[in-house]
Amino acid sequence: MNATPTGTSDDVTATAEQSKVDLDHVFSPPTRDEWLATALSGLPNHDSLESLATQTLDGLNIQVLYDVGVANPQQHLGQHVAIAGAWDNRLCMSNIGDESTANKKLIDGLEHGNASLELSVDEKTDLATLLSGVKLGISTVSFRAGSHYEKTADKFHSLLSSQSIDSETIHCSFNADPIGAWLSGESPSELDQDALKTMASFAHKQSIDMPNATAILVDTTIHHNAGASAQQELTAAMLTATVYLEALIDEGLSIDNASQLIVFQMACDADVLMGIVKLRSLNTLWQHVLREMAGLHNAEVSATSLQANIVVETSKRYLSTLDYWNNHLRNIAACTAAALSSVKTIVVHPHDQIAQWHADADTSLGERIARNLPIILDRECGLTKVTDPTAGSYAIETLTQQLVDQCWDTLSDIDSPSAWLQLLTSGQWQQSLSDTHAQRVARLENHHSIMIGVNKFQADVTEQPSQNNKTLAATAAKLKLVRDAEFFEGAAR
Repeated sequence: MNATPTGTSDDVTATAEQSKVDLDHVFSPPTRDEWLATALSGLPNHDSLESLATQTLDGLNIQVLYDVGVANPQQHLGQHVAIAGAWDNRLCMSNIGDESTANKKLIDGLEHGNASLELSVDEKTDLATLLSGVKLGISTVSFRAGSHYEKTADKFHSLLSSQSIDSETIHCSFNADPIGAWLSGESPSELDQDALKTMASFAHKQSIDMPNATAILVDTTIHHNAGASAQQELTAAMLTATVYLEALIDEGLSIDNASQLIVFQMACDADVLMGIVKLRSLNTLWQHVLREMAGLHNAEVSATSLQANIVVETSKRYLSTLDYWNNHLRNIAACTAAALSSVKTIVVHPHDQIAQWHADADTSLGERIARNLPIILDRECGLTKVTDPTAGSYAIETLTQQLVDQCWDTLSDIDSPSAWLQLLTSGQWQQSLSDTHAQRVARLENHHSIMIGVNKFQADVTEQPSQNNKTLAATAAKLKLVRDAEFFEGAAR
């Protein structure tokens, strides 16, 4: 016997809709003053919100609260163009050694989650053996060859030709960076206009032979890992990029074409907030530089060219041999900052390898974890599912504007490419980075800043690898890797 329905499905739906509670209006939202009074009542000694603000090494004040009442981001911030989607998970191999052994590692990486390669090579490297089995049509290769970028490009062209691969379809990076090579001690030549002309001529040729390749690298990681603050990294990035851009324009390239040949490589540390602010500031500053350059040359610049091509790698400066698994947590923070900035290429350095020191003879665990970290943040955390997720944040937009303004003031003081080159060759820039690093270490010593496992919650240490801190400091005009934890590692021995 069938029951008689008491109403139609439409009636049931209507009743359900009427019974919904509008949670937005159940409670009256507090006013800002009411919220502030409640927040302050929980602070000891009648502190103010301003007393809880912290200051970065660049002098930026990070407030506890950013809202429409205190935040006033300017409207001239550059457009942050971003597209949601998985990023390019890049494998970095800085110590090639035997090409056959290295080939097995990079093939394993590509088969298990890496999408592209960054390879440090020299004029003796056998590219055919190193890249054997790599599908060059789908896997971008980024070469780090120092001053040997021309010979590396020639060998790569020969390899493509031997495999009957059309070079015009290949995506790769040759990373000519005469300033970076000189600062890192990889180039014996002088830092002069001849080096810039050689770079520009090379880039022009590659733009014709390989239209999908990038030829020039602006590498700020060497400044970051030598102790630079966010402002110093951005200053170095813009000044170096401007020097390279002018060299390309003098070579005869348009601003559009020249800008698309340049790649920025940045490093993110464990400060997620300032990592996002730094990466967004880079885009804004680069757009400003390109528009200024276009105005000087009475040219146009396309929307596509205004977006900086950025590769982000995890910091080497924050790595520590003390309780080294905390390096993995710091890598997570750095990787998160890159994801929330909609960066498309990231390199995660293994948490258990620092220069020549390895936590274990078998390095496969750290390498696998480094490879899987971006995959987990993408597939399980969904950090790449939203386009530009930090857009509109009062805190991030305000701090970005403040950092951009601060950088632009500094850039105005160093008003020409020649002044930048002179600053580098004099050693004054290198000294300023050393001074910043000393301030950072001092903050760790007095616990103004915290590194878990280093100056807080340090595990019992029985033995530490021998390090000579003096060899890691800046010498002459070159930049050398420094690490925030070195002082504490020495104290633990």
